[in-house]
Amino acid sequence: MLAAVLHHRYRLPAAQISRLLDLNQVSIKKHVDNLAELFAEHGYPLAFAGIGVKKLEDLLDLAPLPQSDQRHAEL
Repeated sequence: MLAAVLHHRYRLPAAQISRLLDLNQVSIKKHVDNLAELFAEHGYPLAFAGIGVKKLEDLLDLAPLPQSDQRHAEL
């Protein structure tokens, strides 16, 4: 589900999602659209957030880690 949200809301490429979640890129591509349809059917459409993310490091711009957790920020 996280992969579908990251891909549809933030346009994070499947290659980056596979890196983050340690999943096969082909599997991610295969399932994100199906999951997006399920979200929509249950009243939670995954509309584009207006902010595109190209790489994992850019996620920190959306939700920076608290200062004490910066040592765990290595992606």
